[in-house]
Amino acid sequence: AGWLLSLVQSLFTSIFLWQPVTLYVTTWIKLWMYTWNISMGLGPGKVCALCKRCCGCVSVSLSDITDEMKAEMSDDAGVEIMTLSPTSHYSRPLDLVGFLGNKKMFLTQKEMDQSLLAAECAAP
Repeated sequence: AGWLLSLVQSLFTSIFLWQPVTLYVTTWIKLWMYTWNISMGLGPGKVCALCKRCCGCVSVSLSDITDEMKAEMSDDAGVEIMTLSPTSHYSRPLDLVGFLGNKKMFLTQKEMDQSLLAAECAAP
């Protein structure tokens, strides 16, 4: 019966203590990444980039970030294929927050109808 009591205690400790604490800490780390214009995630590369920026080990100018983003956001012909989010800083990488906050990322019914019509006309 002692092992059953130990099992129940471990289960309740996990559900009511460790999961909320972990969620709280990871949420604050992700918000901290957001303020430093790092796409949110808890991968080792992103956490290292956060630590480097916070410690001042990396001096990244805003123009370097902007040029890098414009290069990433254009196709081979140099035409810009994505727009930045109005909900975040213009040097922030496009991630889920930027995608959901940008109306240009969603098609309207008129645009969908036109694209379907164009696809039907182009099909042999």
